[in-house]
Amino acid sequence: MSRKDVYRSDEWNRIDPLERADILLVSEGVKPGATFGVKYRTNTEKVLEKLKLPYLPPRWHKSRYSYHIAMSDKTLESYLGKLMDKNLTLQQAHRAHGQFYGYPDCCIDAYVTPQIITNRNYRPRKNVFFSHVLKEYEKTNGSYPEALDYRIGVPCSVECPEALKQSECYRDVLLEHDKEAAEELKLFNKNGSRIIKAKYL
Repeated sequence: MSRKDVYRSDEWNRIDPLERADILLVSEGVKPGATFGVKYRTNTEKVLEKLKLPYLPPRWHKSRYSYHIAMSDKTLESYLGKLMDKNLTLQQAHRAHGQFYGYPDCCIDAYVTPQIITNRNYRPRKNVFFSHVLKEYEKTNGSYPEALDYRIGVPCSVECPEALKQSECYRDVLLEHDKEAAEELKLFNKNGSRIIKAKYL
């Protein structure tokens, strides 16, 4: 069964479109890895096996099964190796997550700066929604780059060239293979709850 056949299957369509976006971007080699949660395991695991995507056994977390998937065994093993280091700091853990998700270095650097990581129970000093940042940018500048509607992960700034280039790639791949997932991601970024540091307002 080809990847395109999987994307048209009943099992695929039973997975929430936002989670499908993550799976698809990893399957198509656009992202090295992803983490997402689902309520039901059966369809998800059938899809991951058909796509030959390695994944960690899911954990039950906040009323959902939490999955870590990767484009290759090597990617998953490297990620786990970093996280298993007993001397790992919180900053290093966040950097490992960002690299696993394929975020640009500048966006990872912005996320792991000391002013945002204040303790083991990570809480930014002031949170705002990414959708709010986009709306404020739009008010000031007339519009924001449309590709950011398809962003997975918060960029270091609305004008980050690396994040924009990556978002354009996400958009193109999602629109080619799963328009519903693309539309759900767009709606989520316009109205959803991705958190960004207040300094980007």
